[in-house]
Amino acid sequence: MVRSFLALTAIIVMAAASCSSVDDGICELEEADVVVEVPVEVVSPEVTTEISTEVAAEPLKFTVMTFNAGTSSGQLHSKDEEEGNGDGYTDEHAEEVDAHYGNSLSWNPAEEEATEFLAELKPEIVAFQEVFHDPWCEDIEDKPELDLVCNGYTPDRPYQMERLLGADYQIACNLNAEDRCAGVRRDFGRFVGCPEDEVCFGGIWGLGLGDKNCSDSARIGSIEIELTDGRYMVLVNAHANAGMKDSDMECRTYQFQQIFVDRGDGVPAAFGEVNLIMGDLNTDPFLLAGADPSAKELNKYVGAGKPFHFISADSAEGPATHVTTMHIDHVISDFIEGDCVVAGVSPGVEPVMDSTVFDHRPVICEVEF
Repeated sequence: MVRSFLALTAIIVMAAASCSSVDDGICELEEADVVVEVPVEVVSPEVTTEISTEVAAEPLKFTVMTFNAGTSSGQLHSKDEEEGNGDGYTDEHAEEVDAHYGNSLSWNPAEEEATEFLAELKPEIVAFQEVFHDPWCEDIEDKPELDLVCNGYTPDRPYQMERLLGADYQIACNLNAEDRCAGVRRDFGRFVGCPEDEVCFGGIWGLGLGDKNCSDSARIGSIEIELTDGRYMVLVNAHANAGMKDSDMECRTYQFQQIFVDRGDGVPAAFGEVNLIMGDLNTDPFLLAGADPSAKELNKYVGAGKPFHFISADSAEGPATHVTTMHIDHVISDFIEGDCVVAGVSPGVEPVMDSTVFDHRPVICEVEF
């Protein structure tokens, strides 16, 4: 059923009036000797009747954030250590995390700083890429001296997403992709179809592109959110393939088509009447528009005069979200409006952590619809 995001009000006030009969599509409203004929249109629940008067609902203001919380071994992590102002994260950490932890959020001090950052910000909706899934520790030989996430692992401890967000959030993850998850604050809304008291693995539904040699897991996933005011929206958590090989760019092109055209079952991932798309798109739609076909594909659907718009930076002049100075992490919508900052880059906005561990920066937006 299609749900409307507008308060639909059709009020006919007539004292003690009632519809006494319907004949040939005419409802006779009678009061004493007064008869008023009002056309009656029979419609399905999915169609808005033409006689309804649309009144915009009270604008809802909230905060959203997307953050690829992973790392990269390609940075000079030990350089600051050698210069005497290091953060404790070294090339040795990076090599271990790259080899065994999938470059995910794996260094305990970084997780702790991210947890504090989120506790202060309290975004209503947050999307993550490259978080760590604790059961992976069962196949990893921990090195305690590196203070990584598997240090002290027990099967019954809370998942990293639960530690990051706490009990105030409902959590769901992309299908077959436990490192791509999102949270919605319980006093703001709930994930439709997910349990309230446990992480909803696979609740952010999508299809992999294994047949195209891209990914078997859902790099593009979407889930419906029911807001506490009764309205609905769809969240898309995106983590497109990285790289500039022809095959990488082709995969991203397919993934952007999954968002806006067909996720693989005839329906776009952004299937709602109101959609919020967040994540690491792994291309810069501004700086790479002429070199990357996937950036060109993204720009077919997003931008001035297009069905969707960037809430995050909409030009190369905006704050970069990656250490390469690229704009690859984005917040996009069709009807939600707002303004964004990038932690550690935008003036006056503190970073999650003063460290080389993160190669992406969180995008934080104040929005409304």
